[in-house]
Amino acid sequence: MRKRLRSPSFTLIELLVVISIIALLISLLLPALQNARQIAQAAACMSNARQFVVATTSYTFDHNGFYPRSIASASGDPEAWQFHTHSWFTLEPYFNDWKILTDPGRDNSHDNSNYFYGEDRNFWYVGISYLFYDDRLLNTGQGLHTRYDDIVVHSKTLLTNCVPETSSGQHNHCIWGPYFTDDVNGGVHNGAEVFVFSDGHGSFHSTKPIVEWWVATSANAMTYPPNVNPSEAEWWTMPYYPDYYPYDYLDPLP
Repeated sequence: MRKRLRSPSFTLIELLVVISIIALLISLLLPALQNARQIAQAAACMSNARQFVVATTSYTFDHNGFYPRSIASASGDPEAWQFHTHSWFTLEPYFNDWKILTDPGRDNSHDNSNYFYGEDRNFWYVGISYLFYDDRLLNTGQGLHTRYDDIVVHSKTLLTNCVPETSSGQHNHCIWGPYFTDDVNGGVHNGAEVFVFSDGHGSFHSTKPIVEWWVATSANAMTYPPNVNPSEAEWWTMPYYPDYYPYDYLDPLP
């Protein structure tokens, strides 16, 4: 009578050991993979923000150095406050794809899509009240039709940064502290946020000092770090008259 040959197989203990080793390796690799993912998202966010700034600069070069208006606002204008007159739409031919206005590191699923007309927005012009002219302010002598050459120091004039979508606006002319209170450990990109200047260069900075300044004073930050003279600050948010500080866009021009 022939003996039945037993096929080799794992015992239960061996199988449990293999599963445990695989689980351990996964637990060790996940943080590294998550960190790599965050780095990739930060790089994509920086790329998008820089394209946004390049699009704006390209527009100025095509229009004798002038920045566009923020939005139609003159009294009696039948298109006043119509969203299609907003600077985003004016600049659309220069960036073509609305996706560059989205930070891939953020969850925009809870956005206020009625306000943004269904489009995701994570970048805004920080100095828009100074930089992009407002018909009302021009008519009252409180604003300028700003040109690219009007900016005093391009490398220190902040133009855009990434923010939570529902908070895009940043009080128009400064860095609005409440918008960064949702940031975890200073920003979604490994504790930092993307900031891009009018000369096109970008950098990563923690938003903690901005939030701390807001909590302590309930005031918005014109510079970073807050409460320092613009000439000493790493950046300021006013493209012209940086020595006249603080300067509100509703004030008569100095």
